[in-house]
This record gives sequence, C-alpha cells and structure tokens, in this order.
Amino acid sequence: MKAASLAALIVAAATGAWASDDTCGAQALEPFVGQPLQAASGVVPDDARILPPNSVMTQDHRPERVNVDLDDKDVILRVWCG
Repeated sequence: MKAASLAALIVAAATGAWASDDTCGAQALEPFVGQPLQAASGVVPDDARILPPNSVMTQDHRPERVNVDLDDKDVILRVWCG
C-alpha cells in the first residue's frame, strides 16, 4: 500500500496535480499554449522565466513565478508556476 501511495504522490507532483491554487497566474496563459510567444505579448508578466529549448535554469522554487517553456520556433509548449 505504501508503494502505491508513493507512486501516486510522485505522479501528482510531476504533473502539478498537487497544486490546486494558481499562485503565479499561469492559468491565464493556458489559451496561448501552442501559439507563438509573440501572441502572448502583453499578457506574459515581465518577470516570467522564458525557457527556450536546452536553456539553463536555476532550481529555486518560487511559486509566484510564471515559467514559459518554448520549442525551437518560440511556440509555447507549457506554462507553470515555480
């Protein structure tokens, strides 16, 4: 039973399912997933962390920070808090 609970916790953490609140406002950017970053101009906060492919990022967790993952053509793949 412990293994099943641990597995569920790991999956929830990896998918972000454990975080029910949207402390950074990432949900407002969800409609832009699949669109070029330029389409979200004026909506993405100035202090957002924009992450192109293979970019280096710090491992500090800041729940109020918006992260925007991009592909090699600057298309938004994912937005998340942290």
